[in-house]
Amino acid sequence: MSTVTYSVSIDPDEEGFIGRECPECEKYFKVVPGTGIVGEGDIPCICPYCGTQAPSDHFWTQVQLEYARSVAVGHLVGEFTKSLRRLERKPDPRAFLSIGIKVEGKPVPIAYYREVDLEQRLTCDNCTLQYAIYGVFGYCPDCGSHNSLQILLNNLRLVDQVLALAETADAEIGRKLIESALADCIAAFDGFGREVATVNSNRAAKPKQAASLSFQNITAAAEAVETLFGVKMSEPLSDSEWEQLNRCFQKRHILAHRMGVADQKYVERSGDDPGLIGHKVSITAAEVEEFASSLGKVASHLATALRPSAR
Repeated sequence: MSTVTYSVSIDPDEEGFIGRECPECEKYFKVVPGTGIVGEGDIPCICPYCGTQAPSDHFWTQVQLEYARSVAVGHLVGEFTKSLRRLERKPDPRAFLSIGIKVEGKPVPIAYYREVDLEQRLTCDNCTLQYAIYGVFGYCPDCGSHNSLQILLNNLRLVDQVLALAETADAEIGRKLIESALADCIAAFDGFGREVATVNSNRAAKPKQAASLSFQNITAAAEAVETLFGVKMSEPLSDSEWEQLNRCFQKRHILAHRMGVADQKYVERSGDDPGLIGHKVSITAAEVEEFASSLGKVASHLATALRPSAR
């Protein structure tokens, strides 16, 4: 029995993306064909969410498969109908008894679909693949590198823009923008740290503890990372730079929870001047700029040491 094969094209959407669906976790993402790794043969695809790696033809979405089936069945039915119509004939009016044959058929409806809009679009720093995912963090579907450091550095660059705005604003608004930039730095670093620790938790001494790490307190986080992963977070910084990094974390805590008024705990944890107790602490644009730079160095060191990648 012969097999009939039909080729069905899956076209990208108006922005050049084609949908993909993981065969393992069944989550949806999109890629732009022609970006990323280019080479001979079929390059495996990697799920940005769970890290599953499989041949690219395992990642068709269900709606794409339904569309392809409807097109193929439509072709098959159309060809079969054409063959039957060759047998059509009209009754012979001269004959006492004559039978006519009339072939009728409806075209098979095509299961058209649209690709879904996603929340995060990225161009991989490592292989230049353009892809889109739900959420924020994930693996590159081509090279498998994790985007956690890229996301953090992008956020730190946005902080530079906020600081630039602070320079042109009046004093009060400028102060608020600087404090906001400090908080944004820590929030971005905390998100980065949690993600890196989670995706590498299977390599930690205590995986469950690693998967629940917080990076809001830099000294506590550093102690935990060294205990769980054997990585010293302060390594890329000098002692004075690390002290200043910690001081900025403590200032953010005081600004967020005590309206900026220093207390004994702040002085003990930050190493700042005891004379500040009862007074409001301040943060300058220069401090936040240096802080963001130091965070980038620490994050790059941590990402390189752990190097989260898909399985």
